[in-house]
Formats: sequence, C-alpha cells, structure tokens
Amino acid sequence: MRRLIPAALQLIAAALTVCTAVAQQPTAALSKLSTSEVERFLREGKMGARRAISVGVNGTESAPMDDGKIQHRGHITTLDVRKDSFITDSVSEINFKDTWKFNMAAYKPAKLLDFPLIPPSVERNDGGRPADVTWWIDDAIMEGERKQTNL
Repeated sequence: MRRLIPAALQLIAAALTVCTAVAQQPTAALSKLSTSEVERFLREGKMGARRAISVGVNGTESAPMDDGKIQHRGHITTLDVRKDSFITDSVSEINFKDTWKFNMAAYKPAKLLDFPLIPPSVERNDGGRPADVTWWIDDAIMEGERKQTNL
C-alpha cells in the first residue's frame, strides 16, 4: 500500500536525522565561532574542488572552503524539483517538492530558538544558480549505518 508523505514530515525527518548526526560529532570548531562568522564563511569562503556525495539521490556535493581564517568543508545543494506526483515502490506523494531551500528552512527557526543541533545553512549563488551551503558535519553516519552497528 502506498502512503502519502507531506513535505513537512520529510523536512522533520531530515532535521531529526541531522540532529542525530550533529549530536554525535565533536563541535569544537563550530563552537569557537559566532553565528555571524559561520554564516559569513559559508556565504563568502572560497570553494576548492568539489566531490559528489556518495549517499542520496539529489546530486549534492561537498567542497573544502577557506576564507583565510577558517578552513572547513561545505555541503552544496542546488536541487530544485517540483512534480505533480512522485511514486516509488514504497511511497506516493502528491505535489512533490525537493529544494535547496529545505536546509535553510530547518536552520532559520533553530537559530531563532537557539537550538544548536541544526548546522548553519545559507543561500549562495553557485555559478548563476541559487544554492544553499551548509556547514559540513564531520564524522557523521547515516541512520541505517547507525542501526546496523548498534550505536
């Protein structure tokens, strides 16, 4: 039986997955910086050679970034897809939407609520395309791997 999954539930699930990954990671580098420093770095830092992310289906990438003071990886998303319906073997969704804006949609309220488990994410122009760049989470694992290894 196919089920409908509203985009809001997908966003909540993604945010919870990110929260789990962030909670497991040492946050020393991020905690030494102010919110405005991290956001400026993500908006203006020079990007090095990109590499495709090996998980997922959205074609996101990561790249080393450097602004002369901070060196860290960024996660770059340019995907912006809308479909009347999206159907797989296990899921049917009406008015499907997947967009680079979702990372920022999770980060902005977390920032307002001073909830530090959502990584900073900002809008940035990516070669003429709108994109978001998110602070890369080091040493994170996917939920399936976490379950498999009984962490």
